[in-house]
Amino acid sequence: MKIIFVSILTVATIGLLIPSASADIFIHKLDPQFSIQHPNGWIIQEFPEYRGIAIDADLTGRNGMWIGLDCSTSMGEDCGFSGTPPVDYQELEWIKEYIIDACESASYSESYLICYNQKIIDKYVHYVDGYKAYSFLIEETWHQDGKDPNFPDGGGAHKILAIDTTLYVNNDIWTIFIANDFDNFSMEQTEKILSTFKV
Repeated sequence: MKIIFVSILTVATIGLLIPSASADIFIHKLDPQFSIQHPNGWIIQEFPEYRGIAIDADLTGRNGMWIGLDCSTSMGEDCGFSGTPPVDYQELEWIKEYIIDACESASYSESYLICYNQKIIDKYVHYVDGYKAYSFLIEETWHQDGKDPNFPDGGGAHKILAIDTTLYVNNDIWTIFIANDFDNFSMEQTEKILSTFKV
C-alpha cells in the first residue's frame, strides 16, 4: 500500500517553507481531522481512496509531501497494537524492511516509477504533536515514466532525499513522507514542516 503512496507522493521546494508568516495551513476537516503547515501556493490534491493527501510545490511528484492514514481502528481495522507502540528497535527494523520493500517493488504499472540505489542514511525516534514517531532519512533514485495523471511534469531519472515518518496516534498509524530533489533538500525545513502536523 505504501508504494501507492510513493507514486502519489510528494511535494515541494522545502527550502521555500517557513517562516510561518509566508505559509498556509492545510486543515483536513473530514474525519479524521488533521492539519499541517506548508508554503504559500503549494498544490493540494486529495486522494480519499487512499485516505491521504499530497501537497506539492510543483507537479513532478518529487517535491512535496504525502500524508496518509495507513491503518485506523476507528474504521474497523486491526493495526497490530492497542494504544502502546511497540519496542523502538523492533519497530525501526520493521519499518526499515517496509521502506526497502516499497522501493524494490515500485513499478511503472502501479506507481508510474521504479526506485533504485536506495540508501537509508539515518533513523531516529521522536515525537510529533505529542505522539511517538519513527523517521528515516532516505536517499534513492526514481525513474518516472511521465504517465502519472496527477503529476504530469514528472519524468526521467532523479535522485531524491526524503524523510519517511511513521506516527502512532492512539490506535491509528499515519505516514508523513516529505521529499525533494536531492539538490533542493533541506533537513531543517523538512523537520519544520513535520513539526507542524497536528491531529
